[in-house]
Amino acid sequence: MEICTRFSALLQSLGATHNLSQFYSIAFLQHHTEPQQHYHTLKHVDSMLASLDDHKSAISNPTAVELAIYLHDWVYNPQATTNEAESVDAFRQLANKVPDIDEKLTERVVNLIDATLSHGVGPDILADEVEDMKYFLDFDLAFVGSNGLDYAHSAGYIRKEHSYLSDQEYLDHRIPLLKSHLERERLYLSDHFFTKYETQARFNIGEELWFLGQGEIAWAFAPK
Repeated sequence: MEICTRFSALLQSLGATHNLSQFYSIAFLQHHTEPQQHYHTLKHVDSMLASLDDHKSAISNPTAVELAIYLHDWVYNPQATTNEAESVDAFRQLANKVPDIDEKLTERVVNLIDATLSHGVGPDILADEVEDMKYFLDFDLAFVGSNGLDYAHSAGYIRKEHSYLSDQEYLDHRIPLLKSHLERERLYLSDHFFTKYETQARFNIGEELWFLGQGEIAWAFAPK
């Protein structure tokens, strides 16, 4: 697959052997095609890579951002609370095997992955990392500002990832989460994404909240 070939090429450009890069590209494929994944899939990673390619001129360290895109959902279990930490551990193991992923690059990628937990830029982030982090987090959240139908599809996939919850349990989980998003001063942290997607994103969240408030979980449907 093209996305796996791209990951392998990135690792080889950083000094990984062919065998190591092939091993990790296969592992990447396996980690993003597990049965519990419906939204957090290869398609999501591919979408983030496309966003990176479209905005690369605004990114100071595209290598760090690209590595974080590949690794940020390396471990994804919707019932767990340690996904980000385990994904960081997986990246550190990879970094130790690739010659040109030095300590500085490692910490930069780790900071990006860690930031997905709060979807915010922490006070300890170095100035030259801030803008890259804003874009990376916006890439991850880009689907929220998509057209209404695409957003409904994504919401349906997210519901499928939480199929272990009853409808009422899902409502109790999803509604407060969406409300907390609307309480944020900004959903999108980069000025570009804020200008382009903020209004649509807030509309989409508001619409989902309205339907969920009526108990209409079926509004969020995932194509087969």
